[in-house]
Amino acid sequence: MTYLNRDAAPNLSVTLNLLQGLKFKVLTTVNKASALFLRKVINVQNVTITSEASTFNLRKVK
Repeated sequence: MTYLNRDAAPNLSVTLNLLQGLKFKVLTTVNKASALFLRKVINVQNVTITSEASTFNLRKVK
């Protein structure tokens, strides 16, 4: 069995804190990318719906 000495414990704590901070940054980046992608999809859907609606209205008028 391996035991940590007193000098290694603070280093391990710092390493764990850095890893948790990195995990948070990765999750934040993923969330921002997902939100951007979702906005783009919604924008494309809105443009498509508008385009289909105006085509329908033109056909209806004729």
